[in-house]
Amino acid sequence: PRVWSAGTMEKLIQRKRTKMESKVDTAINVGIVGGSCSAYGGRDCQGNDINTGNPLDARYGNQLRYRLDMFQEKIMNETSIGWPKIQIDNFAQGATNSITSALMIDRLGVSDVLIWEYGINDQFVMKSQSGLLFSSPQEQARKLDFWLARIFVHYAQQGLPTPPILLVYLWEMGANDSLKGKRLGKIPDNNTDDAI
Repeated sequence: PRVWSAGTMEKLIQRKRTKMESKVDTAINVGIVGGSCSAYGGRDCQGNDINTGNPLDARYGNQLRYRLDMFQEKIMNETSIGWPKIQIDNFAQGATNSITSALMIDRLGVSDVLIWEYGINDQFVMKSQSGLLFSSPQEQARKLDFWLARIFVHYAQQGLPTPPILLVYLWEMGANDSLKGKRLGKIPDNNTDDAI
């Protein structure tokens, strides 16, 4: 399915807990692919609550890691439920887009969850003397569709199901409008627990 069901992450965590009891590798691997917004930290985010002095701590991948660690610590302190380790691998590279990522997909490895952040870079075609040339929303959607198809094949070749994929749009993008109600299904509003 293209839209997560309400229990997608819980089912993944439950599978990992079952493996924990069997002493099998239980880490949930989260892979991040994206452009410079994923590869580098934002300058305005340096005064965040991580505040280790490392400028990369402003990356949302590092912020996610920090918050997951806090959440895991809270779960372990308040319950006796085992919680799998969550490993975040940031494969993001500035000045890349969905097409570049799709062509380099063999270098990605395998993740239990993928976070895609190319909404900004997929909107640009090239820089000209008159400024930036933009892709149409339909072209942006085609780039994403190509990437999704390559992900599907990459995992199928390894005999694995396609993992849950979280699409991160840091800006309002035209492709987001083109996706509504189409291949990815209904895009939920911010008041629901469903996510794409």
